[in-house]
Amino acid sequence: MGRAEFDWRDDARPDPLDSSVPRELDVLVWYPAQHRGTTPAAYVRASWLLDANRPFPMPHLQRAKTHSWADVPPATPQSGGWPVAILCSGFGALPADYSSLAEDLTSRGYVVVAPANTHYGLTVVFPDGRIANEVAELPPLDELVQIWADDIRSVIKQLVQINADSRSAFYHKLSLRRLGVIGHSFGGAAAAQFCVAEASCTAGIDMDGAIYADAPKRGMRAPFLFLLSDGTTSFRNSKTRRQWADTYREYVATVQAACAMSAECHVVIEQGFRHANFTDSAALFRPPLVWVHPSLGSVKRYDGLATLRQTIVEFLSPRLNPTAAQP
Repeated sequence: MGRAEFDWRDDARPDPLDSSVPRELDVLVWYPAQHRGTTPAAYVRASWLLDANRPFPMPHLQRAKTHSWADVPPATPQSGGWPVAILCSGFGALPADYSSLAEDLTSRGYVVVAPANTHYGLTVVFPDGRIANEVAELPPLDELVQIWADDIRSVIKQLVQINADSRSAFYHKLSLRRLGVIGHSFGGAAAAQFCVAEASCTAGIDMDGAIYADAPKRGMRAPFLFLLSDGTTSFRNSKTRRQWADTYREYVATVQAACAMSAECHVVIEQGFRHANFTDSAALFRPPLVWVHPSLGSVKRYDGLATLRQTIVEFLSPRLNPTAAQP
């Protein structure tokens, strides 16, 4: 499989932070490759990693290995184009933090597209070295989730363009009528908000993200899957634990109520999962850090990732890619 990085500008959409410039997004794309390459894709560019401002001590990601080749030609699909999955990362996460899921989907015949939400998530370092820092104060969450949903729309516009451009390596290789939107944490909220409003969402998945804006009131218009952590916590103070339990119950109830309004919506609680088990952190952290990480649950490191990948493929494939290899 191949992986490429793009710097995409939506000239028709002003940046929400600075209306004098167009919205600009750094985007990772994983895709079935025509052949093996000579250079493995780096897990994270060193220039980005230096300025990522992680909220928790991270392992040495320069040593993390991928299964992707950098910038090799995309393979030609047998017919109809590759289905596309847009993968929205959460706050404090890089698009590369979901490489395990992205590479698994790619190995099954998907093109996976992961944007970084400029100014409104982790610090973004563009390939030319420009740094887009996080805003000091975020807008209200109902407004912010719409910005992230609009980022999904900007990505789709670019995908339409490269699929129609005969000069593009992806010319006529994408099936945008088979479009999945997957997100984790606030990226999951953005996936839900997008799939509430847009008919282009063939199927969506929210991994442990709350829902905001229209989603709690309107429900999902497309087949949708909510994957939730199990509600366990690392808090030791009894009062804090009770408050967390109340918050978790309210969260689950809100998601279930939104799902109940939809024709094809499912809620699955992943036992042993906490918030970071939906990312590569479960594999990248080793003892003793993996034992003390407050957002990693009791599920075994690789077992959790395997369960996550299988659940997602089993949900997406009948709707987007019925000929894909099954787990």
